[in-house]
Amino acid sequence: YMYSQCNDLWRTPHYPFHSVKQGAMLFCDFIEDLGFGDEVGAVSFDVNSRREETLGYDGYNINIASNPVCNDYESVRQIIRHRQAAHYSSNTNTGAGIVCGKLMLDDSKRLGTQPTLLIMTDGLPTAQDSGWTFPSNWDWNALFDYDGDGVADYTTSDTDSMYALMRAKEAVDAGYTI
Repeated sequence: YMYSQCNDLWRTPHYPFHSVKQGAMLFCDFIEDLGFGDEVGAVSFDVNSRREETLGYDGYNINIASNPVCNDYESVRQIIRHRQAAHYSSNTNTGAGIVCGKLMLDDSKRLGTQPTLLIMTDGLPTAQDSGWTFPSNWDWNALFDYDGDGVADYTTSDTDSMYALMRAKEAVDAGYTI
């Protein structure tokens, strides 16, 4: 299922990943159509995470590494279009994707802009980085009490999901919109 094993699966509309790709392309179309000069970048995450900056097959020679958050929407669309589920490896380390996206924006964001992470995944978190712990001020009741009764409406004991939530909270606390 990885690109190194079967390099044509990116061409197939396999679900649910096809929906993720379609959504990402629709988002690029929307941002481009707005005409405000907004910039986009792409990060992929599996067991690891990485900036998606190059495409060197299927007749393309795209390299946006010098400016990975850019308004070259067509290059970003092509890079996304040419990825497949489990492109590099399996699993879903959503927390690592959030960290990588935040770092990419930290390196590239423009003054006066609102850094935003749009997280798109085809599955639940199934991996995490090693060596992490919840911050001492983590409070499920404060963070996930949606109906105001003082009790969390969502909790989990799944450590992969906990890691993703912790990384999302860190990004929000740093001023990012998710």
